Amino acid sequence: MLRRLLKTIKTAREPEDVKRARNAAEIVARGAALTLNHVELDYRRLPAFISTKLVGYLHGYSSVICTSWAVQDPGIAIGATMFAIESIFPERREFFIELLSAESLKSAAFVEGGEGGLVGR
Repeated sequence: MLRRLLKTIKTAREPEDVKRARNAAEIVARGAALTLNHVELDYRRLPAFISTKLVGYLHGYSSVICTSWAVQDPGIAIGATMFAIESIFPERREFFIELLSAESLKSAAFVEGGEGGLVGR
């Protein structure tokens, strides 16, 4: 999973903001994947707020990394979140990426997860 992400970074001629998002996603995906690999969850049966909270956590974690790199564009943290989702959940990426909608970003579960991502690092 992470090798594929790294290979894409090395071989693609992408804009700098996309490269930064992928680099942040690599860090986020590695940390989250290690945790999630120890938990066997059927994501289809989880209550929606848990999935939203998880995506919020990934976004919060991405935001911390982008802030530490002095990245000003908030879209890069969203891009990093999307790349991390694609890396961690390749078979469920559409489901999780839909949770980055404007409505979900304002939900209490997303905000709570995001705060966890900010504090947890």
